[in-house]
Amino acid sequence: MEYPWNLQKRDNFRKNCRGEISIRDNLIAIEMKKAGRAPAETEQDHIWLKAMTKATYDDVWSFDGTTAPDHVCGYELGVFILLDPANERYKIDFFQGGKAVSAEEAAI
Repeated sequence: MEYPWNLQKRDNFRKNCRGEISIRDNLIAIEMKKAGRAPAETEQDHIWLKAMTKATYDDVWSFDGTTAPDHVCGYELGVFILLDPANERYKIDFFQGGKAVSAEEAAI
């Protein structure tokens, strides 16, 4: 999978446990957008969340709990939230293990 940006420098919300759980430091990565954005932006966010939740970055390194990776990945959960205030709806896509695993959509 080719990534069109540097995964270390992307603006987003990421929650780390700050070393308190050394075997699993990266917990959740969240992207949020309003409806009406270009579909390519949503697709890029989905690709990014898949990359963030992979165990390794292109299988170059493995998570051992002590060695810092060259690229950020290994998050337990990725969440993409699409808000549509005009129609009073939202959609949430969930990512784990480098894959989209579920989605839900409902009224606000």
